[in-house]
Amino acid sequence: MATIRVDPDRLDVLARELRGLHREFSSLEGRVDDYHAAVGHHQVADSLEELAGNWSHDRDDILGRLEALANACEAVARTYRDQEAHLAGGMQPESGGGS
Repeated sequence: MATIRVDPDRLDVLARELRGLHREFSSLEGRVDDYHAAVGHHQVADSLEELAGNWSHDRDDILGRLEALANACEAVARTYRDQEAHLAGGMQPESGGGS
């Protein structure tokens, strides 16, 4: 039989990191707008705008996938902890009248 090892703490960390990526990717277009004025050179600014425009086509799909993966990591960690607690509780000796 195969052994499955799960580290729920690492899954929680992964979920937080995925949510951080989600925040970073969500704000990319706004950052490009900020850089546009700072860059000054119109060709560089236009290239940045094009990058942001291309990014926006796929952004929603990528953001949705990041969110779904973060949610899945949290759900697996929570389910694992719940099952571990349930199994550990079943192994505890019953209190009460002894023989």
